[in-house]
Amino acid sequence: MRKVDVVCGVVLHNNKILICQKGDGPSKDKWEFPGGKVNIGESKEDSIVRELFEELKLRVFPRNEIVSYNFGNYNLIFIECICLEPIEIILNEHRDYVWCSIPSLNCYKFVDGDVEFVSYLNQNFLNGIDSHGNKDTKKTS
Repeated sequence: MRKVDVVCGVVLHNNKILICQKGDGPSKDKWEFPGGKVNIGESKEDSIVRELFEELKLRVFPRNEIVSYNFGNYNLIFIECICLEPIEIILNEHRDYVWCSIPSLNCYKFVDGDVEFVSYLNQNFLNGIDSHGNKDTKKTS
């Protein structure tokens, strides 16, 4: 059986990452990296742009794929995105959102599919990701 491609936006702004709290379903109140299923004939980049606009009215520029892995019937694809100005989030599907540092991600309960990615970020980008997509070498407090 072919896995369904799902894009997850790793949206960066001021060295923080956007996470969103689910508002319904079996994962209600858990946090996630926003995104959704890639439509047939759609590129990963076009998909993440569409999904983030539909869910959050947020305009982004997708920079690169950070990592992907299989989870259940899904191929989760985490894509680094830079916010385009102005940044105004309107929640259409989520209950809440926060901008947080990578170390702060551990304070939130994530949907099962995103837990591995949070671990990946903590192992590889503990000090954060700068606005150019590079590891941030500055110490965080």
